[in-house]
Amino acid sequence: MRRAAAPVTTVDSTGSVGSHTSMAIGSDGFPVIVYYGTANADLMVTGIA
Repeated sequence: MRRAAAPVTTVDSTGSVGSHTSMAIGSDGFPVIVYYGTANADLMVTGIA
């Protein structure tokens, strides 16, 4: 039995992003992704709301 593919969503693709990526499971049980965006020298956090 095959499972359905999970949806893929691009959250940030402008400039140079995605360096030093880390992922963890938040207290709500959903994934949280943290990455460094070199274009603006920002630490970025994304997850499911």
